[in-house]
Amino acid sequence: MSRTISWILAAIAIFCCVCLGVSEIEKMVIGPGAEDSAEAPVDVEIDASLKQPNGETDKLELDNPFAEDAADIELQRRYLIENLSRKWNTPLSGIAVGSAVGGSEAHLRIDCDPAKKRSFDKVIDDLQYPFRILDIKDITLIAPDHKVLEVNTVASDTLGYAMSRDLVMFEATKPWAPWLANGIANSAITHLNKCILNSPLDPALVAYRLVFHKELGQDTTSDFTFLKQLANSIEETAPDSADLAKQLVKLSNCTASGTGSSSKPSSDDMAQYIREHFNPDVLQTYLIKDVYEWSKEPEKATAALKEQPYQRERINQSLLLDGVTFTLTAVLFASLFFAFDKKLFKLPALEMPIACPFPYGWVKPFLIVIFTAIITTLGFFCAMAIAPEQLKEGSLMLTSYFRPIKSASLVCFEEVNLTVPAIFAAIVLVGRNMKLVDFLKLHFQTDTYSKKDMMKIGLQCFIVTFSTAMIATLLTYWFHYPWEKPGGASTQLLTASGSIPAIFTLFLGYAVIAPIFEEMAFRGVLHPFLRRRLLLVPSLIIGATIFAVAHLEFTPWWLVDKLVFGFVNAYALEKTNSIVPGVINHILTNSFVLIFMLASMNW
Repeated sequence: MSRTISWILAAIAIFCCVCLGVSEIEKMVIGPGAEDSAEAPVDVEIDASLKQPNGETDKLELDNPFAEDAADIELQRRYLIENLSRKWNTPLSGIAVGSAVGGSEAHLRIDCDPAKKRSFDKVIDDLQYPFRILDIKDITLIAPDHKVLEVNTVASDTLGYAMSRDLVMFEATKPWAPWLANGIANSAITHLNKCILNSPLDPALVAYRLVFHKELGQDTTSDFTFLKQLANSIEETAPDSADLAKQLVKLSNCTASGTGSSSKPSSDDMAQYIREHFNPDVLQTYLIKDVYEWSKEPEKATAALKEQPYQRERINQSLLLDGVTFTLTAVLFASLFFAFDKKLFKLPALEMPIACPFPYGWVKPFLIVIFTAIITTLGFFCAMAIAPEQLKEGSLMLTSYFRPIKSASLVCFEEVNLTVPAIFAAIVLVGRNMKLVDFLKLHFQTDTYSKKDMMKIGLQCFIVTFSTAMIATLLTYWFHYPWEKPGGASTQLLTASGSIPAIFTLFLGYAVIAPIFEEMAFRGVLHPFLRRRLLLVPSLIIGATIFAVAHLEFTPWWLVDKLVFGFVNAYALEKTNSIVPGVINHILTNSFVLIFMLASMNW
């Protein structure tokens, strides 16, 4: 009977994982962002509505900008402006915010010294996610002579860096691997098609698809036709989008009757229009290049591709970092077959398979869960009272960037708050008369394995799980998914803040506290409990499933990555009667992820 129950529970766990994966695949098919495409954009009068957030030019005093009675988007925008002023050493009067007429969208205008433009670009690029959350549509940089230096359109979840990255990779791979270059471009086109279905009123999406079609040498007539039809169909309901569609038709030198003047605008005017209406990235340079190619100006077309050196440099550095990481992963994986005398999946089994000898009974597990839920909930209430910004997504993002030490401290607290209550409850209710190291399997060596063996097995576990993570990363790049989530974006902004104390605190919580306490909770407490009642394989499957779900990794390939991680660490525990190899694996994995994130955000 117990054998049947074991496999039934394991089957249920697998079914739950499949359901979660299918739900994420549906999101990929439908497309990201799920906005109401029927809603027409509001009319925006930028110059007329730009104003100081409080109508004055003096310094804003917002000691507690997240007070419960004022924690709204407008106050978060004001908090953002004040901190941008401090970060750039720019007078508050040099930053203006304008709200769209009849809508909630906002626009920023910032006085910018051209010599400091690179640092402005870096910060604006870092804060794309908070800008979207706060409904800030664009950021205009104004030179001292009052001319527009640059217009940064806040990128959607589907464009910007990902599409620019695809173009740079297309350029790099086309000379030596045309098949790979074509695959990259077609993947981008597929993604854009989904986005167009999801946001049919955005002509910029069509323009970007046109760029990829043109680079592949494919027919672009359908894109031009779509733009013409779009300009005519939304002229009354969405005049801004209609005007952009008309201008794009002009840029393609295919002006349709009734959609604008039949006279051909100058190539320089068209190029300037693109600079003012498209985000300054690699895609923008390709649109400008096409303008000069249509006007038979090859020298200007070649020069256009060099107009965004910062974006290209950032992408090239990221690709180099990826290349180094994947090469290191391949070398480590190859070492599994040659450098270890005791192979992970050929380790000799213990004489007695690990099974919890301690009397859990049937009541104590429920008491452990109840106790853990109560303590953890109280802990979160305390955290919210101390740091109310974590209640709102926008506040959490801004805090991570402008108050990183506070955000990093919250990371440490959350890791302790989520794991320690369960460990403590299990020790008190079950293992009071046992040694802590025996109850949690904290054996640095056993009769079968020495300390050196434990380290080697932990390193092998890391190689297997990190290789799986790299495969998941490749799939993420290929399918342009997953899109940013608050938790991940918050950690990225924290690492991009450049605060050494905050990054050190984050490393302490993410790469030390989390691995130790999570292994104690999931492998030291949960796995032996499962093994007391279930067979080995079902215990591994159920434990890995609970571990993956607890990390909220529901994207298909990242879900599999976490399942493999939980499975491998529990397998190592089963073979060695110790969680130490799993702790070593967890520390190495989290450390590498954090180092990779730091390098990509600050290089």
